[in-house]
Amino acid sequence: MPYMKKYQLIVIGGGPAGLAAALSAKKSGVDSILILERASVLGGVLHQCIHTGFGLHYFREELTGPEYAHRFVKQVIENGIEYHTDTMVLRIGKNKTVTATNQRDGMMLFNAGSVVLATGCRERPMGTLPIAGTRPAGIMTAGAAQRLVNLNGYHIGDVIVILGSGDIGMIMARRFTLEGKRVLAVVERMPHATGLLRNRIQCLEDFSIPLLLSHTVTDVIGKTRVEEVRVCALGGDFTPVDGSGRSIACDTLVTSVGLIPEFELGRGLGLKTTRETGSAEINDCGQTALGWFFVCGNVAYVHDLVDDVSVESAKTGEAAADFLLGRKPGAQKVLDLKTAFIPKTADEIKAKANMIVCTACPKCCAITVDGDSFEGYACDKGLEYAINEVSSPARTITTTLPVSNLHNHRLPVRTSSPVPKTKIYEVMEAAKKLNVTAPIKCGETLLRRVAGCEADIIATAEARLPSATQG
Repeated sequence: MPYMKKYQLIVIGGGPAGLAAALSAKKSGVDSILILERASVLGGVLHQCIHTGFGLHYFREELTGPEYAHRFVKQVIENGIEYHTDTMVLRIGKNKTVTATNQRDGMMLFNAGSVVLATGCRERPMGTLPIAGTRPAGIMTAGAAQRLVNLNGYHIGDVIVILGSGDIGMIMARRFTLEGKRVLAVVERMPHATGLLRNRIQCLEDFSIPLLLSHTVTDVIGKTRVEEVRVCALGGDFTPVDGSGRSIACDTLVTSVGLIPEFELGRGLGLKTTRETGSAEINDCGQTALGWFFVCGNVAYVHDLVDDVSVESAKTGEAAADFLLGRKPGAQKVLDLKTAFIPKTADEIKAKANMIVCTACPKCCAITVDGDSFEGYACDKGLEYAINEVSSPARTITTTLPVSNLHNHRLPVRTSSPVPKTKIYEVMEAAKKLNVTAPIKCGETLLRRVAGCEADIIATAEARLPSATQG
């Protein structure tokens, strides 16, 4: 029988939700905290999200996913919060016992005063979709494609169709295009894009990638590899419109069709999510009916922005601290589950003459331009964006580069500031020619004035040499 170690608080999941909850609990007076993370590093899915758009609300500056994760991980280390990576939690008992395992320590038992579940979501797989045909190579989810391309540098296909206009699907459409691939279409069954408007503009419209609304893929054709997909229009009742079908020749189908909260450990305690039951089993601080068991982040409900995950998870960490320390919590309301974010479409906004959609933050303000006059922006960044979009539109470029002295390791990088849209591909080519060697610090400049622009190429994560080879 393994030895049982006791902690005041155990946080399951070391992504943005778990890290924010642990830090908040620590700052609220909880001394004994353990984070259990099944991946090899803390930070969760943020490490493969090399694009910008993070931190605008929480840090008041735009960061990439790895940069956002780096800031939280650094705080966890500075605060002396204990964590185990490469560790899988198998069970949570009603007696507050957590059973976990890893290769180093084998089976482990922990006893907690309180547990925070921050296990996030998994992608809805192809097998859940009513699509006929074979299942050859070349079919994968958007998150899997993101990991294979961004973290492993794999070549997954040349001619691509994306099913679903979720944020990661649209972001990967841009990523594929910047890597020289052809994205023939993003196919969406709804009459509007389901991801953020800023991603539709920056990822699809910037690169003239077609978005087929009220369409779906009905058939996959191919033997050993995808050869083509069958696409058809959908009527108001989401049934195929007769005679609307057409074939698109491609070698890869990427799906971005929704996320499923990983609540299995909660179900082991006899709980169901509020979305499943329609009852108030989770309050606005993430506390469940058990009292000692809390949930936060995307396992509670799917958020549009990681900044919102961090803010809400910090409240959960504070509530867990209140429970552990016997403090009276503030008035708590039943968690108001957010419905899917349905923004105005770009077509609706652009129907008005002289209109610019600001993508400096997810609010996507519609700014009217009349000569030198700008109206409709909510902040100074909006005004700056509109002026630049009229005079010299620019975008921040992100990619990953191989590290020559580390096996199978890629370093995420970005431009230090936006570069002119006319220079995007020139910047990408210049970045690809860099010979990158470890060690590298997050924020380190790798190339100054890339492609003759004012921007530099900077690292957005660390690249460390193995400890055995360090001086």
